[in-house]
Amino acid sequence: MKPYRPARIVVEREARRDPLARRVLDFYSGVPVEEVERAEELLAEPPAGPDPFGAGKRTLLLARFRGTFVKPCPGTAEMLCCHYVVLSPIVNCPLECTYCVLQSYINRPAITVHTNVEECLAQIDEYLAAVPPGGLVRIGTGELADSLVLEEPTGWAERLVHDVAGRTNAVLELKTKTALVEPLLGLDHGGRTVVAWSLNPEVIIRREELKTVGLEERLEAAARVQAAGYLAAFHFDPLIHYPGWEADYRDLVARLAQAVDSRRVAWVSLGSLRFLPGLKTVIKARFPKSRLPGGEFVLGQDKKLHYLAPLRTAMYRAVAGWLKEWDEEILIYLCMERDSLWDAALGERPPDRAAVEQRFRRRLQAVASFGTTPS
Repeated sequence: MKPYRPARIVVEREARRDPLARRVLDFYSGVPVEEVERAEELLAEPPAGPDPFGAGKRTLLLARFRGTFVKPCPGTAEMLCCHYVVLSPIVNCPLECTYCVLQSYINRPAITVHTNVEECLAQIDEYLAAVPPGGLVRIGTGELADSLVLEEPTGWAERLVHDVAGRTNAVLELKTKTALVEPLLGLDHGGRTVVAWSLNPEVIIRREELKTVGLEERLEAAARVQAAGYLAAFHFDPLIHYPGWEADYRDLVARLAQAVDSRRVAWVSLGSLRFLPGLKTVIKARFPKSRLPGGEFVLGQDKKLHYLAPLRTAMYRAVAGWLKEWDEEILIYLCMERDSLWDAALGERPPDRAAVEQRFRRRLQAVASFGTTPS
């Protein structure tokens, strides 16, 4: 995996004074730098060639975020939500997954690094101060960008690990498809950070998860963070249907079981391939060799295309069964699915969202390193 290096850096005048901006500019010394008054000036630029989204990834924008850093995951009302809270320190990603939902709605032609760190930490303080006694908030940075791919130049994950380490009502999840864990290994994380990997069979990684590391590298990195006292987590999301999927996913679970300690796994999620209808056209244009648009899909109540429910159920049931053979105590949950799918695929479901949160708390209390840092 080649390290990301932008073709140019655009920096807001106000953001340039921020320590994080100076760090990034020093790291990418030699890359041409342009200064703008406000980030919105980038939107006035005409689209760059036939693939403006791909071309935009070659621009790194350093800007202050003037919105809300901390937001509940925008789950659909009909779905059984897992109470995830999303942080947005970085928006857009140098990795190139063919199915990436960011292709559907990011309109800024750049990878944006937000530089006002202290404002973000203050918003986390405010959000967590409102959590009822005994509550637990799972905060993650992996929704709008890979959590670790830009860690060396930005240091965002390190700041968040330190911030969450001393808290009792929050857990930080860093989600990645890289093996860039070295900056995390020596941190005093207090057992409050979970490092998570999205997993798919190697054939899918090579074909659909471009510019990411292979399965073996992801599993080796997971073992390294476990050895450093972190909890690991894994996301079989998106599960992708293709001829031979059963054998490949069974082998994937077997390789996972050999690589990591299940007693230090916080949770495992299962989710099927899903996307807004417009993304099918984008995939065909940007990745003509991808086989994903050729699947059979149905439009769900969340306005996204999904595999048919019987197929999703079969895939969830199979993967969950293999995971339970590995460790029957492991916490498995479905992402963006109705409660009826929980019943059909897992044989049971939490009765409400409060019960979902309680399951996470019980699991975190049961696994080995929660709340501790190895000496």
